[in-house]
Amino acid sequence: MVTPKPTFGEQQIKYVELAAAKRGLILNQIINLEKAMDWRISKYFVPINEQPRIKLEEIVISNIPLVNKKHVLYELMQEYDKGFFIVHPNVFNQIDEIIRARNKMAHHWLDVTPFYRGKISEAKMNTFNVKGHGKPTSYDDKTISALSMKIEKCTNLILHWKIQRLPS
Repeated sequence: MVTPKPTFGEQQIKYVELAAAKRGLILNQIINLEKAMDWRISKYFVPINEQPRIKLEEIVISNIPLVNKKHVLYELMQEYDKGFFIVHPNVFNQIDEIIRARNKMAHHWLDVTPFYRGKISEAKMNTFNVKGHGKPTSYDDKTISALSMKIEKCTNLILHWKIQRLPS
């Protein structure tokens, strides 16, 4: 028995779902990175008492944009944890790359043109800004995997770094 070839619409739905799943994977991991940053920032200001630290995260830190959280965390670590930069000199550059990827995935259009070119087997997710300006960014399986590993590495470093010196 021959399996019928998927219709045009079925193929399109499959591609869009695949791209959305990949985008969702990365965005979920970035949310975890952001929550790790929230926790680490709050830990500098309320190192022991859990309840006020949680309130600081909920009321103040959760309202700070991701790029600003990165800047706050960077400044705190420069002041109190310079050893972090000796051991992990590129982490904040990697976080910048992650933030750029996040902004593209969260705010740019998803281009499904590989489907229209009949190359669904090469499923790449291309993003471009709403006005269509700029060069599209392509995210294939290899790029998604590398980005995913980078996010996981940065999240774990932020979560597990032992604070060297707390503010007085």
